[in-house]
Amino acid sequence: MRARTLLLLGLLALGLGAYVLLLEGQRQPTAEQERRRGRLLPDLDREQLIALRFVSPGRPVLALARRGDRGWWIEHPVRAPVDAAAMARLLAALELTEVLQVLSAKGARMPRGLEPPRLRLTLVQRGATTQTLAIGGPDASGLGLYVAVGRELRVVPSSFAESVELEADALRERDLLPWMAADIETVALFAAGRTPLRLTRRPRGFKVAVGEGAALRADPLPAERLFGALAALRIDRFSTRPPGFAPWRVEVFGRGSLAELELGLGCAGEPGRRWVGRRRAGASSGGCIDAQELQPLALPVEQLVDSALLRSEEPELERIAVTRAGRPLTLVRDGATWRLGAGGPPADDEALRTWVAALVDTRGALEPLADEAALRARADGQWATLRFERAQAAEAEVLRFGAPDAQGRLPVRRDDEAALLWLAPAAAELLSDATLDLRERVVLRLPREQLQRVVVAGTALRETLERSAEGWRVVTPRTAAADLALVAALLERLEHLRVTRWLPAWPPSTQALAVVTLWGPAGGSGDAAPRPLAELRLARDATGRCLGRRAGASPFVLDEADCRLLLASKARRAEAVEEPAEGT
Repeated sequence: MRARTLLLLGLLALGLGAYVLLLEGQRQPTAEQERRRGRLLPDLDREQLIALRFVSPGRPVLALARRGDRGWWIEHPVRAPVDAAAMARLLAALELTEVLQVLSAKGARMPRGLEPPRLRLTLVQRGATTQTLAIGGPDASGLGLYVAVGRELRVVPSSFAESVELEADALRERDLLPWMAADIETVALFAAGRTPLRLTRRPRGFKVAVGEGAALRADPLPAERLFGALAALRIDRFSTRPPGFAPWRVEVFGRGSLAELELGLGCAGEPGRRWVGRRRAGASSGGCIDAQELQPLALPVEQLVDSALLRSEEPELERIAVTRAGRPLTLVRDGATWRLGAGGPPADDEALRTWVAALVDTRGALEPLADEAALRARADGQWATLRFERAQAAEAEVLRFGAPDAQGRLPVRRDDEAALLWLAPAAAELLSDATLDLRERVVLRLPREQLQRVVVAGTALRETLERSAEGWRVVTPRTAAADLALVAALLERLEHLRVTRWLPAWPPSTQALAVVTLWGPAGGSGDAAPRPLAELRLARDATGRCLGRRAGASPFVLDEADCRLLLASKARRAEAVEEPAEGT
């Protein structure tokens, strides 16, 4: 085939493709036009609409204009932003209202409430001819409404009048703030008779600064309530500003802009309501709300400041470093558990979680103290320093404990705050040797299926339990049957027997109670005799505590309930049964 022929065929194919694309391009607009044909304003494009003007006899002219990214604003009779939801309802009515009937031009100006119209609505679109609607009266059925669009008369549902016959107050934005609570960054509160304060949202919580003082950690709950209360303020009834000095003046920063509020003036004749006003982007508006909505603003400053010792919860933490009396202790997370140092022996997870929870729950009395030298002298790690590093954040929480004062109170400095947090004397227990001894506290891990024999030998009890094919039985004394409930409780406890605290040494004066020996399966083939697995010596000290120890391990204090269970006889006792009296 010649090259010329191939070129002609290629051009023909390109031409056919372009023709098909042209037909497809024309078909889509035709379908869209068909969909819009039955509407009152088929050519309306809400995205290109830039101005609306409402003129009704006996009412002020209502003029709306779009201000780019700032949305719709009322230009007359007041200057105020338009409520987004109200504007969306208005635009939907203009765009989607269907025509019930189109009347001929002949007799279109017959009395139908159009001379003059009850409302004249002008619409200005970018790149399009300005349109004017004249809304008249109802038709004979009462279900329709006459609307003149240019020279054409149409009938639309009567509900259209309710959608467009609006006053400025129906469209004005009633929310005092244009943001949600999560979008508020800073609140500066100026109240009559109170020191000004500034509440700021940070990535890891809130900070509050009172007057010219340094920022302190804020309690997240009241801080969130205050931010939420401001974001929820919504005017019920618009009114002019009453005379007088507003109890509160608030500056709110959010999304890079500022809103100024005046709050708390009285509403005339309404003792349970308060006037609130806003100034934003040069426009002012105000009105009355329920006085209860302002209660979060009246919260005392003391309740905004966080008095908790620690903010981080245990699941957030990755590493804990403790320095006390020159002795360091490092705890490192290893998956879901903790270790005493990287690669070190396991820590007691339950004890650690309890300790961290106690720190989180501990509250103190805050004493602002701007003198850095005084802060360092009182609290900068003189007694102990705790550092809590979080898993998903670069920053850490640092607690520096000073020595107890004459009353036993502990001064603490959180991070680099210009304040001391004074803790009650009982808080010293959080840093005691026993509390910070976070070694694993499970002294026995014996699966019950491995146990074959339990022997308790003491001055008050000598008893041997053995497992047989029929279950557990008491072999010493031979005549006793086993109390199966007590045996089951004992086996369950022995699987994870925990101590309440470790002791540095065995007390010098103790009273021996018993030796508990636990036996497991035979060691080798052909050896049917059980072998010893663990031996536990029990005693009481001078204070009555139940103590225990295993060979080669540190002594410990045992929970009293566990001690009683170990020492209780597992032999079932026959109970006396009284014969009922005759006649009962």
